[in-house]
Amino acid sequence: MEQAGGICSTEGIREHVEGDRSMKRWRKKSLCFMLAVVAIISLASGCEKVNENEKLNETSISEESKEEIPVEMMELVGEEPMSIVYASGMSDVIKELISALKKELSDQTKRTIKCYGDAADDPAKLNPEAREILVGRTNRPLSAELTDKLEPDSFSITMTERQILIVGTDDEAIYHAVKIFMENIVGDPMTVIGEGSAVIPKRGYEGKNDTRSNTELLASGEELVAMATKLIEIPKKMINDDRYFCVQGGCAYGEYAYQALVNKNYTGCVIVKYRIDTWEEVMRSEPMPLGHANDIAYNPERGELYITMVKNDAKYIGVLDEQTLTFKENRKLDGLLTCYSLDYCEERECFATGTALTATGIYSPDFDFISLNLPAHETELVTQGICCDENYVYHLLYGGSDTPLRKNELIVYDWEGNFIAQIMIGVEDEEPENISIVDDRMYIAFNNYNWTGGVVYELNLTSAANRAAK
Repeated sequence: MEQAGGICSTEGIREHVEGDRSMKRWRKKSLCFMLAVVAIISLASGCEKVNENEKLNETSISEESKEEIPVEMMELVGEEPMSIVYASGMSDVIKELISALKKELSDQTKRTIKCYGDAADDPAKLNPEAREILVGRTNRPLSAELTDKLEPDSFSITMTERQILIVGTDDEAIYHAVKIFMENIVGDPMTVIGEGSAVIPKRGYEGKNDTRSNTELLASGEELVAMATKLIEIPKKMINDDRYFCVQGGCAYGEYAYQALVNKNYTGCVIVKYRIDTWEEVMRSEPMPLGHANDIAYNPERGELYITMVKNDAKYIGVLDEQTLTFKENRKLDGLLTCYSLDYCEERECFATGTALTATGIYSPDFDFISLNLPAHETELVTQGICCDENYVYHLLYGGSDTPLRKNELIVYDWEGNFIAQIMIGVEDEEPENISIVDDRMYIAFNNYNWTGGVVYELNLTSAANRAAK
């Protein structure tokens, strides 16, 4: 039986539960938990941020309101006061999500739910009988116990008689756990920690049941699909009365991601730097004349970001200092090739560029031409972004407004230009702009429908046969 990091079978879960009596109790609680999650499916927008030390007065449930509350929700909150308590030091992104959870619970149960940071409570005076939803490693003993039992890169949602505990190995894991709790993406039963608990690897939070790496999946020769899970919205930026709203190029490396937002006439661009685990903004450049800024690449050895289409010309590449996000110089490609998209492969010490029709240009770190791989797969879709790893080059393609369903897809080649796979992306009616891979995790940024910013998705590659069987 696999531990966290892969999905366990139902038989494996049963091995964790002692005796028929415990098994029946687990089933009952699991059913109650799943029904409760079903009732918490919509995210609230525009809700207020929670205050670290704020405690709201709860209201009692009237008999009239009680009749309107779904039975499964009454099972979740009961008739006693309930609070959401989160660990001190939570990021603002997670606090906003917790605030949405509080509002959703309040709307569903017709009552006020208290919500505050655990620093407001004296650990010596905690009430063990309190009904609480605990998020993160709070000062409640079971929070720490469950967190310590987690395997790397995983989270768990646990329901006890008095508490619901949502814990994870880091902020990113906790963020996904809270979203799953709200959106009912728990998926199949997984490893049990205690009674009534599901442990979920971060890569598997959309029910992915294929634990192979991207390289293993691509080498298998199987038909693959890419399932997309929304991570974060990128808001527009208002700077000096100018609106930077259109997401264009982007890349990610290590702990950080970078996104370009341009203004209406492509006369100005800002580069925003995010922490990739929480997607909190950590730095933003001043507006710069970077043209279309169609893609971004990063060379960690030189500490430089490279921006394509800086003069709205596919022959020019802008160079920025990664630490300060300030402009250094423009470079012009030699030869006849154009460069619409760009990524740097640290292992191979070279750039991969996207030209027309998924042709791949290979350049040295100084942009000396090395080779050209002509497209081995015909497509009518529009080249958007590119990313690469040691084994493969991934072209991100957009269906465009004239294509039925505006389908989006990945075309994958090896470094010799051999066609490997054509993969449909599970987001069809939005325009993909850039793609990145960090630690075998794939991220794509899209422009949103209203042209008021963008949306970042994580892609999980999986076998089409496995997905169809779910």
